[in-house]
Amino acid sequence: MGVCAESVSQWENGVMPADRLWPRVVAFLGYDPTPPAQTPGERLRAARRRRGLSIKALARAMLCDEETAAKWETRQASPGGEHSDALDRVLGWGWRAATSD
Repeated sequence: MGVCAESVSQWENGVMPADRLWPRVVAFLGYDPTPPAQTPGERLRAARRRRGLSIKALARAMLCDEETAAKWETRQASPGGEHSDALDRVLGWGWRAATSD
């Protein structure tokens, strides 16, 4: 996977891999080992991680600040029309479909 043994040891002890490494972890295992996302915010975080994006990288791609992107994941805020469309574009994922609980 291109990581050192210490990283793998940390993962085995509960320290989650960096978001940028997540696509490699999933590819190596053949599945996403995190519990299934239950809320729209969790689904957003899972979609972001599958693409190896940090909150900072997502915010940059969305042309918003990190705090705003983080609030979408914790459901303290919801993205509006333009941001919903941008989430679809950046993540290849339907925000509106994911929020219709």
